[in-house]
Amino acid sequence: MFWENADSTHEFRGFVFRPDELPEAFRSPSEWRNYLFDNACPGYIVEDLQLQDDFKNRREALKFATRELSDEDMAAVKNATFPQPSGRYTFSPDSLGCCKMPPQCNNCVTWSVRLLQPYLREKLPDVRDGRLKLLIADLEGQA
Repeated sequence: MFWENADSTHEFRGFVFRPDELPEAFRSPSEWRNYLFDNACPGYIVEDLQLQDDFKNRREALKFATRELSDEDMAAVKNATFPQPSGRYTFSPDSLGCCKMPPQCNNCVTWSVRLLQPYLREKLPDVRDGRLKLLIADLEGQA
């Protein structure tokens, strides 16, 4: 997620896992899916440098929806997205049995949707396991 500040600067936040914290056999990007569909690992709120670079250099390739927030709600979102460890990360946050109890499990999509929903007048779609393709299709259908 990202937002524009009053001074026209932008801030970018994301929710990630750290590959070096996965079991050694699953640290290669080709193995992440084999682990993260069936397991969860520590999650982190971060300054999303990849999103920042894409916004600066490939904005036309980004898919995003713009929502207006009150100053009070924006302050709450900024406070809730301060970079820090946060819950657990999995590719199956709605389906994985271990995620039924705290700490909450998310992936990058469910994290942003769940965090923003309470502040939005026009709600974002709640898609199964945060599947990005389903979210994009739903958002494009709203356009």
